[in-house]
Amino acid sequence: MKKKFSEAIINNQIVIIVFVIYVFGLIAGSVCYNSIDSESVKAVTDELLSFKQKTFTQQLVNDLCLNMTMYFLTFIFGLCCIGLPAVSLMPFLIGIINSVKISYFYLNYGTKGIGYTLLMILPGASMFVAVSVLSACDGIDMSRVLFKAAFRGGSFDKSLAFQYLKEFLFFGIATIVISVLNALLTTSLSSIIAL
Repeated sequence: MKKKFSEAIINNQIVIIVFVIYVFGLIAGSVCYNSIDSESVKAVTDELLSFKQKTFTQQLVNDLCLNMTMYFLTFIFGLCCIGLPAVSLMPFLIGIINSVKISYFYLNYGTKGIGYTLLMILPGASMFVAVSVLSACDGIDMSRVLFKAAFRGGSFDKSLAFQYLKEFLFFGIATIVISVLNALLTTSLSSIIAL
């Protein structure tokens, strides 16, 4: 039993490390949001996170822009042989973004904000975190392979490149579907739930 557990950790060490980086992003975002007490920051977060006035199209554009930006950065840095540090930072940034959303609703609406976060933020955020962690792991793997091929005399197989590109295409489609579902959920529930 102990051997299987240690093998599982060794086999999934990249996923675990990327998830820990995401958790550090959550912690950093909540600490930063709580320590910055500025009217301009509050005005920006009010504008970005207010779901009351947004239509489905506005919410969809907002979600697509945010999620696809993070996804494409992960994809682009994954295609670079020296992109490993940047790919590793993407889950950290996603953690900061999610933490700011959660902190905003908790600090401005108290217990209502917690319920609002559970219904409106966490479903889409948790699905996107799962996709972004997996795409970051693939980006890290691809960046390592490219680094070894470029600087250590290793070889790069085209079939491996196509495999990575297929996985990134799947993650891109999943990101779009998550954005559409999140926008649909958010706009439908925001007409029912009032803060």
